[in-house]
Amino acid sequence: MYALFESYFAGTDRARFESDLAEKDGVILLRDRDRICGFSTFNGSTMVRSWRFFSGDTIVDREYWGETVLSRMWQRSRLRSRSD
Repeated sequence: MYALFESYFAGTDRARFESDLAEKDGVILLRDRDRICGFSTFNGSTMVRSWRFFSGDTIVDREYWGETVLSRMWQRSRLRSRSD
């Protein structure tokens, strides 16, 4: 994941990436065979009578731009979390 992240963001480092990732509730991976070609991190929190879901870092390799798989997976994850 970090290799993909650093290819699109300058001035980052692995320690910062891993620290940020550790604070997230989950990650959705977009894979093509064994290769990670996209991901989205997220946090969710339960509030009185509502559910708040926040996307963190979202990266999709340029080769996969226009694909809708990651956004559909993110939506399913969000809906699944709301029903828990």
